[in-house]
Order: sequence, then structure tokens, then C-alpha cells
Amino acid sequence: MFGLADLPEEQAQRPAVWCPEHDGSLLVLGAGRSGRTTLLDTLEVGSRDRFRVERVGQDAEQAWDTVMALSDPLRPTERTLLLVDDVESLLATAGDEHGAALRDALLGLLRDGGRRGISVVLVASRLGGVVHRFSAQLGSTLVLRLADRQDHLVAGAPASCFDPRRPAGRAHWQDAEVQIALAPPSPSSPSGTHGVHRWRPSPERATVIVTRATGAVGAMLQRPNGTERRVRLIEPAAHLFPSAPLAGVAIESHVPEDDAAVVVLVDPETWLSGRLVVGRDVPPSTAGADLVVHACSAADFRQVTRSRELPPLLGYASGRAWWWRAGQETTRVDLLGS
Repeated sequence: MFGLADLPEEQAQRPAVWCPEHDGSLLVLGAGRSGRTTLLDTLEVGSRDRFRVERVGQDAEQAWDTVMALSDPLRPTERTLLLVDDVESLLATAGDEHGAALRDALLGLLRDGGRRGISVVLVASRLGGVVHRFSAQLGSTLVLRLADRQDHLVAGAPASCFDPRRPAGRAHWQDAEVQIALAPPSPSSPSGTHGVHRWRPSPERATVIVTRATGAVGAMLQRPNGTERRVRLIEPAAHLFPSAPLAGVAIESHVPEDDAAVVVLVDPETWLSGRLVVGRDVPPSTAGADLVVHACSAADFRQVTRSRELPPLLGYASGRAWWWRAGQETTRVDLLGS
């Protein structure tokens, strides 16, 4: 139950109940401040005893991790309710490649999730664009206040209940006017902290940092306690491929190589140029180094790692980067401690 439905002919009210097994996944349409968040709060609180509830929206990284994990057909799942707030903004924030992958994963959950015990609630501002593609897989629609009369009609609500001044929480659901029940706001996890750990250089294994922000990363590596470990920093691009035996310069040359973490700092163009020579421009340990790809696109990542995989989505925090090691899963790291 998420509210009360008015029955004017009977001068009565009845509980408004959404049952995923009977009604299918739910599309919620509404303008800003129309009661969308209140509805999600109410559904979340009312479903905790029957479902494992996953709620995503503003944190794109958390949304990516949650949706992609649920969409894995080989992953065991329990009975799950996925609440997706403002799906249009989420997909736009994700960008072209990650947005397309996220869209396809959501479509897969809407199409096949029911057989695996996964129900979905999508919240959007109007029935158009990518939301129209989702609607074919959604079993029911709840319409809150919409700013445009045409959007209201396209959503399937009758013209008689359109009111641009409709109070927040009033909705059209299954041929009835419904007042959404109030529930305590659900606690949200801090934005941008989902699945991210601070990167630390390893003294046992060299690291190549490929970044378009070499200045900021170099300053962090040279800062006292910037990495909590002594670093031997080599920057091949700073010397423009000289004829000297070693192009890289150790910023902390007094630190023995076996006592410091070797870090090569380079921009993607230099790394991909094919002119860096192991033993001349970069140390021999670079051949089996970990890769940290920062301030680069997914296409850059694929070129640098020579991999076809789409790495996990990175949020807007300036320090976000991908950590890659051959044969292991790519993970998201915080390079700058942001």
C-alpha cells in the first residue's frame, strides 16, 4: 500500500496497492516537486519486509554498480525491488557509452528481471525519448502532476484530471485519483563513496599513471605524505625523448629503488606513441606494471589497456580513475584523495 484512492461514486476510499507480481514493474511520471521522492520513500519503507530494496539516482557510480550487478544473469539474486529516481538525468550524466550500457541493462531487468525476482520502479519527468523505450516493458503507470497537458495525455491519464497546480502527492493510478501516503525519508549513503578506495603505490610493483592532468597528479605524488609512501617518480614526456640513456628523472633520486614505489607519470598520447623504450625512457619494471588511467575517456582506457571491456562508470569527482592489472577486474580508485 502506498496511498489512498478516492471512490467518488461510493463516497469512499480504498487502499492504493502496487503488487509487482500482478501489476508488473512501475513507471512513475511527474514534474519536479510533484511527490516523486515521497512516493519512492513510501514504497521503500513499505517493501522492506518483502524485498531487498536498492535505490539509485543522483550517485551515478552507485547506480552503475547496482544496476550492472543486478543485470548479471549468472549472479544469484534474492527478491529485489530496484527504485530508480530521475532515470533521464541518470542516463544523461552517465555519458554516451556508459549511458547506453546502463539503458540496455535496465531494459534487460524490465524484460527478464521478473523471472529472477527483480521488480523495478522507474521515475521520469515525461513519457518521451528513452523513457518511451522503457514503457513497453513496464506493466503499470502512475501519473503525478505534469507541467504540460500533452505530456499528461500521452502518459495515459484522462484530460479531466489534468491540473498544472495539482498538489504534490496527488496522482492518477488505475482509473482513480490517489493521495500518496507520507513515510519518513530514507537515509541515503554519502554521494560518491560507493565502491571507491584511495589509491596507494606499491613498492613491489611499478605503476604507470596515464592521465591528461599530469601537473595535478605530479604535484600530489611529490607532496609530503601525498601517497603515504616514498615514490620514485619518472616522467618521460617531460624530456621530449632526448638521446640521453635515461629520459626519466627520479624526483627522489636519493631513495633506493628497492625501497620506493616506482611510478611512471605520462599523458595518453605519449604512452600510445610507441616511442617509449623500456630500459631507456622507462624502467624495466614497467613491462608488468599496474595501470591507473585518470582524466581520460573510456576509449582512451581501451587503447591504453588494449582491452575491449567497458570500465566502470566514473563520477565527476576530479580524483576518480580506473585501476587495471592484466587478468583482473578493472576497479574504480580515488587517485587524488578528493
